[in-house]
Amino acid sequence: MDSQKKENFTNEIYYVLLECFYNDLDSPSPEYDVQWTDGISSAAKCQELCKNNRDCNYFSYGSTTHHGKCWLKSEKATSLISHPGIIFGPKICGTTIT
Repeated sequence: MDSQKKENFTNEIYYVLLECFYNDLDSPSPEYDVQWTDGISSAAKCQELCKNNRDCNYFSYGSTTHHGKCWLKSEKATSLISHPGIIFGPKICGTTIT
């Protein structure tokens, strides 16, 4: 892949992630937590764990606050709250979070 195509591809992935993940928001409902894992390197890896868990529909990832922690969630709270350093997202990009 030439460098221009690679740059466009990388930018495309970046924009998809921006549309899919919600920075500095969380769904703080421990009753919906399926499991949590430490030592996860990115929100995308946390989402992969969610995809591979049949009970998971959403995830939260600690990007700065609680760095490397990944919470898999069966549901989300009625409304998301501001939580700097946390990234919240759906099991599959393209899923609307209402």
